[in-house]
Amino acid sequence: MKKHSCASLPATEQNELLGVGVALTLRATIEFFFIRRRGTRAGWDVTRAFLSGAKEFFASKGMDGMVESAERFLQEVPFKEGQWLASAERWRTLTDTALSDASIDTWWNDR
Repeated sequence: MKKHSCASLPATEQNELLGVGVALTLRATIEFFFIRRRGTRAGWDVTRAFLSGAKEFFASKGMDGMVESAERFLQEVPFKEGQWLASAERWRTLTDTALSDASIDTWWNDR
């Protein structure tokens, strides 16, 4: 089997291949680091539980400043959750359309 390298491709095809790689990497990175945790109600439940636990821990250690910080973060959760859930929904629309495997495949094959 003959091996091919990207360097043996014409420059325009190299750029197109790079574009596909960037799109796939961007999609995977955003999903992994942001959407899977912040884009679901379950992810926000984990955040609330963590902050509640942190607040209790800091209270047991007499760390009043940290208790206040944890409480402030807890109070901000509903707003942040709403913003992230709305953004995640828009992201899912994008990944179901322009950034879907089928769409990227169609672009690659029709170029």
